[in-house]
Amino acid sequence: MKVAITVGPAMQKLLNGLLAALFTVALVPAPVLAQADSGQIVINVTDASTKAPVVLARVLLSGPIMTSEYSGENGSVKFTNVPDGIYGARIFKRDYQSATSEQFEVVNGKVVTVTVSLARSTQLKEIGSVEVRSKASISTTSVGDTSAQRKLSDTLADALNKISGVSVQTSSNDSDATQTISLEGQDASQTALTLDGIPLNAPGTAGNLGSISTDLFRGSSVSFGPQAGGLAGGVNFRTLEPTLSWQGTLTLSAGSYGKYNWAVGETGSLGRLGFAVQHTARSTPSLANGLVFADASGIGPYEHDAINNNSADLLKLRYRLTDAQTLTGTFMDTNTDNGFICLQDTGALPCGYGPNNSIASHFSLFSLTDSALVGQTAVQASIYQNKVNFDRDLLNRFLNGLPDPGGYLTDTTSRGLSINATLPAKERHTISITANSATSSSATTSLTPSGVQFTAPGSSSTYSTISVNDSIRSSTKLKLNESFGLSQATNAPASVLAGISAQWSPTTADAYTASYSVGGVSPRAGREGTLSEPASLRFDCNGNVAYGNAPGDLPGASASTSARLTWQHTLKNGVFNAQLYRQVQNGIILPILVNGTVLQSAVPPGYFEEVQSVFDSPGGCNAGPGIPFGAQNTYFSVPVGGVQRIYQGVQLAANLNFGNLNVQPYYNVTAAKANSADPRIDNGFSIVVPGSQLPNVPLHKAGLTLDYKAPNSAVEGLITAQYTGPNNPQNLPAYTVLDAGIDAHLKSGDLTVAANNIFNAYGGVFATNAGAVPYTTIGGQQIATIARPNAPRQYSLTFTMPFGAGAATAKTRPTLASQLGANDQGGGPGGRGRGGFNLTPLPATPPADPFAPSQNPQCTADAAKSAQVVLGELKTYVAKIEAAKTSNGYPDQVAGAPQIPGANVVYHKAGASYALSLELQGRGSVGPAAAPAAGSLSPACLTMHVAQPEDVQSRNLYAPKSVPFARPALQFMPAVGFYFPRPQPQAGAQSFRVYKLPSTPPAKPFALIPTDACIPDYKTVAQRDLGELQAYFASGKALRSWKVIAHTANGGTWYELQPSDPGQSLISLLNCGRIAAGTPAEVKAAGFDGARPPSINFNAKLGLYIVRGAPGQGNARPAGTQPAGTPPLGAPPAGAPPPPPPGMPP
Repeated sequence: MKVAITVGPAMQKLLNGLLAALFTVALVPAPVLAQADSGQIVINVTDASTKAPVVLARVLLSGPIMTSEYSGENGSVKFTNVPDGIYGARIFKRDYQSATSEQFEVVNGKVVTVTVSLARSTQLKEIGSVEVRSKASISTTSVGDTSAQRKLSDTLADALNKISGVSVQTSSNDSDATQTISLEGQDASQTALTLDGIPLNAPGTAGNLGSISTDLFRGSSVSFGPQAGGLAGGVNFRTLEPTLSWQGTLTLSAGSYGKYNWAVGETGSLGRLGFAVQHTARSTPSLANGLVFADASGIGPYEHDAINNNSADLLKLRYRLTDAQTLTGTFMDTNTDNGFICLQDTGALPCGYGPNNSIASHFSLFSLTDSALVGQTAVQASIYQNKVNFDRDLLNRFLNGLPDPGGYLTDTTSRGLSINATLPAKERHTISITANSATSSSATTSLTPSGVQFTAPGSSSTYSTISVNDSIRSSTKLKLNESFGLSQATNAPASVLAGISAQWSPTTADAYTASYSVGGVSPRAGREGTLSEPASLRFDCNGNVAYGNAPGDLPGASASTSARLTWQHTLKNGVFNAQLYRQVQNGIILPILVNGTVLQSAVPPGYFEEVQSVFDSPGGCNAGPGIPFGAQNTYFSVPVGGVQRIYQGVQLAANLNFGNLNVQPYYNVTAAKANSADPRIDNGFSIVVPGSQLPNVPLHKAGLTLDYKAPNSAVEGLITAQYTGPNNPQNLPAYTVLDAGIDAHLKSGDLTVAANNIFNAYGGVFATNAGAVPYTTIGGQQIATIARPNAPRQYSLTFTMPFGAGAATAKTRPTLASQLGANDQGGGPGGRGRGGFNLTPLPATPPADPFAPSQNPQCTADAAKSAQVVLGELKTYVAKIEAAKTSNGYPDQVAGAPQIPGANVVYHKAGASYALSLELQGRGSVGPAAAPAAGSLSPACLTMHVAQPEDVQSRNLYAPKSVPFARPALQFMPAVGFYFPRPQPQAGAQSFRVYKLPSTPPAKPFALIPTDACIPDYKTVAQRDLGELQAYFASGKALRSWKVIAHTANGGTWYELQPSDPGQSLISLLNCGRIAAGTPAEVKAAGFDGARPPSINFNAKLGLYIVRGAPGQGNARPAGTQPAGTPPLGAPPAGAPPPPPPGMPP
């Protein structure tokens, strides 16, 4: 006996929506869920014959970064945090032919999936498709131009300071301040800075960001631990990269105190030549700009003019010589000029030099990079040059009303060559070599004869580094690594750096890494030091002390031991990272404040007498005669060599998602100590106390970033809080700075309103004694310090407008629906398909009320009211299940499932939990309803998630072993709510069949094609539907089961065919009819367009066809879209174009 069950409109709508989702996930690889600002590349490697994953295939990635990795058990390799740009991949596996991908691009932080089929050596090889999806990567060590930290920061350097383990330090609040980066409390000279892999500083020297416009940087990434360029680790900055599609960004920003900046950039390609060009301009007035007051210059009150003007340009050209080789040239130029002003008020008068003194700098960088894939070898070779010119013009300086000209010019040039190569090796081994050789010269010229004695002579040096790394993929869960490095510098013995590490991933959620390194980094010889002129010393009159700079030691041979343990745990809603480290450095330079009593032989005769004279004058402390002020009252920042430094600590960081809230907390404990028998450190006046924390290195630092965007809202809320403990570089007590803002995603771009240091924590203009934390010497004496304030409360307004091909995707936050390709189904922004359904990621925690109607705008008030009836019945049944739970768990069966028309509700016990299946059944003729019927359930009102096969396994979710293609089952479990399990692809299983787009019109487009897949049930439905469609297009006969919408295109008229029951019609025609399939580009090339499934399309030239997803190749007309005046279901299309005349070929 055959029982026919009729599906009501509500269940039919839900069926349509689920079928559209099912069709989408059947054609699109599973997405990667994450959250960050850089892109992600996923390489899926399968066997061309069996379609099974190829494990331990070697993947070489070439582009803005060059790297190599092996595929895992699922045949996939994930490259995370990759910068935007153009890439290529080459894949190798023993007994298989190698494959090389076409070029593809990463833009706007997308996930790019490259699917590769490898053929056995005796077969033809096949390279598969490239797919692009939105993404958000999980990272705790990177910052990009769309991250919450960056949106709430004035510059990228400010944002970098909000990352775990990173401290961006400014030497003072004055115009000539330097800006350096310290990692894990170490001296900035141990941080290797690179720009797109090009070195910005030599080993043993601190890179100064103050001379470079960081507005040209798109983002940065941080690595901790010893490397060839620095014992502390490295920071790599990224700039714009050429792209295949043309796109650009315009940014305008204005803020408190008259500051503003703007930037414009454009990327794209013309044939083989790719471009990236950017211009930035920034104006930042000093906090004292425009103020009128008297200072130590002694020339009376005057208006202080100090505006930092910065302009910068970037040009990057990438030429593709062959499919495996590219040349990339980069030119970057920064010009900065600034009125010289001193922001310290600790004397009789604020410090100052008089008007018309200035600071100017010029930075330029040129590089040429050749990237090539040669067989199984990837090579990247670069030549580069960077120059820094610094002009400290104090020719108009006054002291106590008298001219006291000074100043100097510094010119530094570095030229070098770097090579990175990944070499063929034994199975499971990846050998990589990195080498760098550079020469550097520096010269300082005094602008006055009297200043010659205070400037260091010029110097030049050569340094070279090379490191060899062997990465061994012992298994898909264990990765071993061994490295050996050698560095050599002028006048310094060679240093060796060797290390071993192991990474063990016992589960997909946990990764443990242990590493141990020994050796050192040979620094560049020729470290310069400048002695502060007496008039340039900073006096603290309350403590009778003055601070300045003095020359010190050149770097020498060093040695170190370093151990690090890391645990990374991937949660359902993010990632948690913990690091424990200890490093002992011997023979290292330590820049530290040294008392003048041990430096008397290093200063010119009569120096301290001049210091006494300045101290007595109004330009100093106006002390007058009789108060001694000599060497014991002065402290100089001096690089002292031969020091043992010990760093140890803990880093805890996480990146978590709670629904629409992203939370990024971190907490650092940094212990830093130093030991030395050098008399400059081992004396009663020394502030370096053996066994105690180094001065100006806080023991504790913490931060929290919150990023919230409500569902269906265009406004994003941003908050960052940064805690810095005492003993900080600013000599302030412990403090917390809170920043907050909102980011509105407008149609034309993003508008960000930000407030910094909202509670004005130690905010101010001048460095003073107020709140300053004193130093304590070895002898127990307290030395007064000068507290440098934080920037006071400020506000800013920033508008970012993307333009070009990538503009639309750059503006909105990605959703899982877009990752699944729901937009390819015509849903538009937000990933809504036909009927307004929306698939979202599985929630990390159980939903508070899974039976509440969703906030989808398509869920109207009437629809929500009707849906509450069905959802209420399900909620009542769930309460009954919970009440039946005992100490032994849930029962095997629970009676009383609600009776929902058109669907069976089936209870399943699933391990320690349970699941409900809503099995949709039957078919029916449905038309548009004027209003939702009571008890109907619109898919737009249901919060539905999608579960990937790996989600089902890792989270113990229920999934039916087999589901008919035309009858999908929606599942419910209390841990995740409603979800749609994505079926695991089965090798050799045929779900449906499609044909290529025909080159000639099909003779019989509505013919029934009997095959083994055309089972009797499918055949019955297909015969009915094909007969109806043939009669309609032959004679205009009215339809019962289809809605027809006519459209025009260049090639003529095409028709969108909407089945009333896609559950039966679509699968039946796919198995029993001649349905062609093409990408949007292929369909447009034929002169037509098409709607996405579950609609089918028809025209006389192509016959029946569907449009399958091909990201980046155009958009088909959304299913269900029709112009005004479209005829109702079953009626012939009205107006032009008319229905086809009788006699159209059947």
